Amino acid sequence: MSADAPLNPAPGPLLLYDGTCGLCTRSVRFILRHEPSQSAALHFAPLDGRHARALIQDYPELASIDSVFWVEALEAGRSERRILIRGQAVLAILSYVGGGWARLGRVLRWCPKIILDLGYRVVASVRRSIPGIATPCALPAPSQASRFLD
Repeated sequence: MSADAPLNPAPGPLLLYDGTCGLCTRSVRFILRHEPSQSAALHFAPLDGRHARALIQDYPELASIDSVFWVEALEAGRSERRILIRGQAVLAILSYVGGGWARLGRVLRWCPKIILDLGYRVVASVRRSIPGIATPCALPAPSQASRFLD
């Protein structure tokens, strides 16, 4: 990808996730199962892919952050982006999925950011050792392949 190619050529937000983590890939599958049926606006790319490298090239301060990234354009046709990490990214995911998950996200918004991020870091620190989900599962289903950018 060239430096001036758009980060996310598809409309809607982009979720950058650890494609080598079983919990992360299962979380993506959870999103795909629970998102509103009319939605399908969210696209996905692994943290070790070209979209993540392009994002880090544009925002070098993100290079040292080991987290899921929720990326969305601030305005259509503009290159400015809103980037959420850790707990804030999880809140965006819950809001996107909707229903009871969005209600949970609204409740969690009352938690201070430091507490949300601490919870995220605790889960992230043990994610590779959780029995039964330590290894990544296959992604994506053929009908969803166009939503995966790398």
